[in-house]
Amino acid sequence: NHFKISVNDPRYLSGELVSVNKGRNKGLTIVKDKNENRFYVSVNDPRYLSGELVGVSKGFKMPDKHQVGKNNSQYGTMWISFINPNISKKIKKELLPLYHEQGWIAGRNKWNSII
Repeated sequence: NHFKISVNDPRYLSGELVSVNKGRNKGLTIVKDKNENRFYVSVNDPRYLSGELVGVSKGFKMPDKHQVGKNNSQYGTMWISFINPNISKKIKKELLPLYHEQGWIAGRNKWNSII
């Protein structure tokens, strides 16, 4: 079974649970064979180098990007923060100079209250 836990979880710290990557070295890649079986091999494996085994993403087509540039719902906006009291809010970028004069700074502190 695979699941996520905190690195501070007592079961992880005691060694009861181990990372799925334990014992795997760098230089390995996930491949598939002609039957779609998936496994790790060295990037120097002769089967991988010959093309008998291929990367798992071979033949995968990336979906069209619809949230790019002006089509992005966040286009033209930015987060600003006010230090005291600790608050953040999103504004249109062209309004930054007005907020900057009032003491706001660019960026969002995720621990701030959001208005």
